[in-house]
Amino acid sequence: MKIFLTGPKGVGKTTIVLKVMLSFDKVAGFFTKKLKSGVLFIPIGGREKFLIGIMTKNGMVPCAKGFEKAVEFLENLRLDGETLLVIDELGFLERKIKPFLENVERIVSKAKKVLGVVREDSLNFFPFLKDGSLTVIEVNHENRGQLPEKVSKMLRGSV
Repeated sequence: MKIFLTGPKGVGKTTIVLKVMLSFDKVAGFFTKKLKSGVLFIPIGGREKFLIGIMTKNGMVPCAKGFEKAVEFLENLRLDGETLLVIDELGFLERKIKPFLENVERIVSKAKKVLGVVREDSLNFFPFLKDGSLTVIEVNHENRGQLPEKVSKMLRGSV
């Protein structure tokens, strides 16, 4: 099962991912975190965090060196059938870097269990999300409380 969450900023998508992760023994993947100065790429279980975006006077721009490290991380990611692949989140920066996108698409296609987050305004920029084997769930204030349990069950095949 492969699930991507989308919805408005601040609705609780990452909170859902964190709650679902707690119910899995094996988790791999990454988080991104927006800062005032840029965007951090945070590998799960890794010690190194690095900038993939830098804030300039003209807005956020991709950081080539950071994306090189992110691509290297994805290329070296090893998954088995029990590992939950977490991708939080895909947004406007990530959609601009072709090698990064290719590697995300590759690991999503290989993984058996995926839980990701994609920015609402970026959904159409990731063609692999339209694959019939993926489920995209819109998170809102009404359903967010029930989603951690529901998503966990879906990923385990018990729904």
